[in-house]
Amino acid sequence: MLRQIEDVWRACTEADRVSRWLIEPEGDLREGGTYVLPAHAHGRILRRPPVQ
Repeated sequence: MLRQIEDVWRACTEADRVSRWLIEPEGDLREGGTYVLPAHAHGRILRRPPVQ
């Protein structure tokens, strides 16, 4: 189960994996970083807790 959770987490936080579902994000996907999904969304990563 932990392996599946880690895989989902990577799919949400690694630019090359996000781009499989959406457009490739630009920016810093680490905690405190900012990102842009061109023509769609933008924001700041406020908290990125470790996978448990």
